[in-house]
Amino acid sequence: MAFPARPIPHPVTAVAHAVSNQWVEFLERVGCVARGVLYVVMGSLALGLALGIRQRSRALPAHSRSC
Repeated sequence: MAFPARPIPHPVTAVAHAVSNQWVEFLERVGCVARGVLYVVMGSLALGLALGIRQRSRALPAHSRSC
């Protein structure tokens, strides 16, 4: 059983078509926002660690806390 031959699109044409797709552009923007959020979270955690900011856990009973 043979499949009919289809012409293979030129790679530049295929890439240009993918880049002009609205969904691809939307997903690119979502990825950039997610990366920015991750940078902010990691930066704030690193800054808190560098400044020595600690938050005690309220889940532990008072007698089990060491500090």
